Amino acid sequence: MAKLNHLFALLPAIMGQITVRKVGVDRGRTMALGTKGWRRIVVGGRLFYWQVEESVWGNLFQVRPETEPHRHLIVSCSQCSNQASGFFPGPTPGFVRVCIESAVEAGWVEERPILRQVAFSDPRRCVTIAPSWLTPTVLELVKGIYDEKAFDRLPILADALQDAGCDNDDILNHCRQPGEHVKGCWVVDLVLGKK
Repeated sequence: MAKLNHLFALLPAIMGQITVRKVGVDRGRTMALGTKGWRRIVVGGRLFYWQVEESVWGNLFQVRPETEPHRHLIVSCSQCSNQASGFFPGPTPGFVRVCIESAVEAGWVEERPILRQVAFSDPRRCVTIAPSWLTPTVLELVKGIYDEKAFDRLPILADALQDAGCDNDDILNHCRQPGEHVKGCWVVDLVLGKK
């Protein structure tokens, strides 16, 4: 009888079918506990599942740990009207690994259950906002930029982020870059935690 129960437990994996159960909602999107359609990757001895996102919001892919489907890493493309280098041809397992390693280093999984990163294509890298950079001044400033579409204040945001300890050249240079910025600017969205 024990062998029969063991066989029934393995049956979904043998057939390549795993039942999907709805376990929660993330801004209107149902998350699944199953793994159908997800790719496996092992990073640091830990199993993760990742899936390419096909959305209009510029999300490239999402990752979740094997045993904690409510913890998500969401990686988006760097977009803004003056950022021609933001084109990203698509995720590869090697780049997914780099993003997971970077996210774990930034506290994803244990300290930050949902983490957003922005991906760049040349060279391939990802950017994460450190919680220590999110001072009241930075948050107030970025909220005003977003609400009032006051993208001319981005150089001021760069100064505020730098004062908060931000040393990321991608973020600081983008904010100080001349030219038009628009709603959906990757720095503003990353600081606000938007998709």
